[in-house]
Amino acid sequence: DEALAKAKGCMACHAIDKKLVGPSYKDVAKKYTEADVPKLVEKVKKGGAGVWGPVPMPPH
Repeated sequence: DEALAKAKGCMACHAIDKKLVGPSYKDVAKKYTEADVPKLVEKVKKGGAGVWGPVPMPPH
């Protein structure tokens, strides 16, 4: 949900259709399926690095 992403500050590093600091939401959607959602939720909560490049994503 775009409103939630804006409210939580996600749009500072991610955009819908282009790479900023992190990958675009469209690129994430291409890479992962519905079955990956629990794994992605944990990555957002705990943060991570290395999947999309060297810049780490802090926990949210």
